Amino acid sequence: MYETLGESVQIFAHTLYNHYSAPDGFDFDTLNDYEDNYRAFIDDPSLDTYNAPEMAAKFHDWITHQASHYRANNLFVPMGDDFRFQNAHQYFRSSDKLIKYYNENVGL
Repeated sequence: MYETLGESVQIFAHTLYNHYSAPDGFDFDTLNDYEDNYRAFIDDPSLDTYNAPEMAAKFHDWITHQASHYRANNLFVPMGDDFRFQNAHQYFRSSDKLIKYYNENVGL
């Protein structure tokens, strides 16, 4: 017989909500399948395309929704998918800007 770790051991498992794709509206790749879903994260308020507050609020809504479905205090947020990162520089730049802006202005 195999030795067990006992009944007090807990296994942490996670099921991805949206495959391992980025949340809707946050696929920053220029060659994604949903042209209307692509937008860069623009954090410069002097630009007409400035969308940081709107995107951060949308991301916060997504995080809050996700948190209501999991018991853990940490969430896994995948940001990619098969054949992504055709323009990795753009993708990572927007992802980094989102994280920085979110942590400085929204946070949880």
